[in-house]
Amino acid sequence: MSPIPLIDRIDGNSISLAMLLIISIKVATGDDRSTPQFRLFLGLLVLTIAELILDNLSWVLDGLPWARLWLTIVYLLYYGIQPVITFLWVLYADYQIFFDARRTRRLALVLSPPLMAHTMLTLVSPATGWVFFLDGSNVYSRGNLFVASAAIPFLYLGYTFVSAVIHWPRIAARSRFTVLFFAVPPMLGGIVQARFFGVTLLWPGVALSLLMVYLSIESDLLITDHLTGLHNRRSFDRHLARRLKHSPADRLFGVVMLDLDGFKLINDRFGHAQGDEALVETAGVLRRCLHANDFIARFAGDEFVVVADLRCTEDADILCARMEESFRAFNRESGRPWMLAASIGAAVRVPSDGKTAEALVAEADAMMYRDKDA
Repeated sequence: MSPIPLIDRIDGNSISLAMLLIISIKVATGDDRSTPQFRLFLGLLVLTIAELILDNLSWVLDGLPWARLWLTIVYLLYYGIQPVITFLWVLYADYQIFFDARRTRRLALVLSPPLMAHTMLTLVSPATGWVFFLDGSNVYSRGNLFVASAAIPFLYLGYTFVSAVIHWPRIAARSRFTVLFFAVPPMLGGIVQARFFGVTLLWPGVALSLLMVYLSIESDLLITDHLTGLHNRRSFDRHLARRLKHSPADRLFGVVMLDLDGFKLINDRFGHAQGDEALVETAGVLRRCLHANDFIARFAGDEFVVVADLRCTEDADILCARMEESFRAFNRESGRPWMLAASIGAAVRVPSDGKTAEALVAEADAMMYRDKDA
């Protein structure tokens, strides 16, 4: 291939590659490297970078008489990695929806058969030509089963889109756009690339989506507790101030404070890593038992706070009871060597009662300690 057409085909990939390398460096030196969200996103970045490099190599080596072995390796890796990226996106999006690492691991097992089938299809292609083949001049061509191979990554993207639509109320408002529309740029780019051979839009589309996710993550860092993924104290203070300022005069809402019982014993007996797990599991319990529009934050240490809409003052007691039952259900099913329990107290903002944010927090805190002493 002459230099000008070659440059035209790889320049979009190269720009995307440079962008993702910069993002990877920033992400890899961040403070959240132990979270499932970080590990999945870093996997997406690394594999997309690999695909961009492999795509460029395929154009550089195509048709060279000495490059048959190298081209075969390039295309084996290229097609083998493709569905892994969309598979990781399914897991990333599922964790963003449910924040349940065990559920995400189970989902990985359920959705792995298409990935394994694609891998086998790719591995036998040098002999069968099913997904790709090289002619006598070492020029690449798509195989008869290329469409079936390409369909598997699209199925994963489609699954994520449908899951996001179905579980829309569960997704945090700040993550909804990213989770729902991540698939759009790569799907559009992939459709055009599959239809018109020689057009390279798939991986720049993936890079654009990853940039969108990265910007969302960076924005979240300002308002999110890095360990639990909940809102942090700064975000809670701002949220409560807005609620007091802008809520309709006839709207009731409650502020609920929780303090884990026996948290120090978990740290002392099982270690701080298990203590961190207890905090993460507490966040999961709260997410699962509350509504999507309820506000949940890690207040400090092992203290959490919830702001929830209420229909009447009695709803605050019902909410506290639901949380207590959710902790008991977790203890019955978790298999953990420790148990979760919390002292819980609530304060209700009654229309026109004039309570300040500080007064609501102080009242909920006092009720929480009353529950602890009971």
